[in-house]
Order: sequence, then structure tokens, then C-alpha cells
Amino acid sequence: MLKWLEFIIKRKILVVLLVVLIAILGCVSIFKLDKELLPSVDMNGAYVNILAGDMAAVEVERKITTPLEKQLQGLDIVV
Repeated sequence: MLKWLEFIIKRKILVVLLVVLIAILGCVSIFKLDKELLPSVDMNGAYVNILAGDMAAVEVERKITTPLEKQLQGLDIVV
């Protein structure tokens, strides 16, 4: 362990050059990656916002959600 420390202390310029070389290689590698960090996503859909007031969740499902889903399923464009 002490030999590594002695080497680093005696050869400061060599160690700095190695660190810079590794940093440059890392930057070049990042730019050569073919992966997209945020790929584009196509979302074909619809958003429905219904204000139900003080209705219970069971009532909303029975009176609004289920009839709406049945009507939307009848459309040809809905999969």
C-alpha cells in the first residue's frame, strides 16, 4: 500500500495525465453510445376528466365509468 502512495507522490504529473486520459476516454465513450436516454414514445389515447362531486367510488363506476367504457368500445377506432 505504501509503494502506491510513494509512486503517486513522486510521479504527480504522470498520475494527473492518467486521470485526464481516463476522463477523456470516458467522454468519448459517452458520445459514441447509440442508446437514447429519452426515447420518443407515441401514446395514442384519450383522457377523460369527469367531476362527480360527492358520489361514492362505486356509484361513479356504476353510473359513469362503465357506461362510458361500453360506449367507447363500440367505436371502430378503439382497440
